[in-house]
Order: sequence, then C-alpha cells, then structure tokens
Amino acid sequence: IRGPPQPVLYCSARAPRGCRAVALSTDRGLRFQRPAPCAALGEPPSGCQGSVVSFARSAGAPSWLLYSHPTDRHRRRDLGLYVNPSPLDGAGWRRPWVLHAGPAGYSDLAVCPGGVFGCLFERGASSACEEIAFCLFTLDPPGDQDLKAS
Repeated sequence: IRGPPQPVLYCSARAPRGCRAVALSTDRGLRFQRPAPCAALGEPPSGCQGSVVSFARSAGAPSWLLYSHPTDRHRRRDLGLYVNPSPLDGAGWRRPWVLHAGPAGYSDLAVCPGGVFGCLFERGASSACEEIAFCLFTLDPPGDQDLKAS
C-alpha cells in the first residue's frame, strides 16, 4: 500500500474465528504487527485462501485494496470481490460484488493495465473445485467502488 509516510505491506490470513486476520508491516516485511481480526471479511469454518492486491485509482493517488474470497461465512460459496478505498481502516471494506454465485474456492487477483483487473478462481455447480474460471472486470464508473464484469 502506498501511503504516508512509508509504504505498508498488507497481509490477510485465514483465522479460526469466522473472520480474516490482518497484519501490517512498515519495514518491507521484516516485521509484522500482531494480527488483528477483520470482522468485515468473513471466513468459513474450514478457512479458504483469498487474494488481495493494492492499486491506485489514478497516478499519484493513494492506494485502494481489492480482495477476493467466498462471501458465505458458513461454507465455500459465492465468490465475492471487496473494495477498500481506505486500506488501513478495517471497517472500510465495501459490500462485496458476487462474481460467482454458488460453490467457489481459491482465487487469485491481478491488476492489469487500463484500470482492468483479472480474477482466476475455482468454482462449480455442486463443489467448489469443479473448474477453474477467469474473469476480467473494471471498477465502474471511474471514481466509484462498484464493479462491472467485462
């Protein structure tokens, strides 16, 4: 995360209490703060891998975070994309946009040129790992936190 006075490394991890744990580092990953629960980002009982990337809405602008993970707190389903325009504020996460309704598992995000993002993810009709899918999407309209698949 680009931000004053120095960059921050943001780590999101599985946690056993129904929500993700977040730890920050201000020394390029040499040391991390003690992990803290992030109630806005749910975690199913068996946990699930998620992906988070930082990006700037415009040149020189502060970083935002984009996070992908199943939105259902009880099982791996309904893969969502969350946006946080204030990355150091754990309560800053916006309501997720569901990219895939149904069983979903691991995902990985990429920031592409031109304000486009990519998400590679597991999904299925009856289980979370029947197939691997890929979707390109944008934040639309620019300056808003709403997502639009392309």
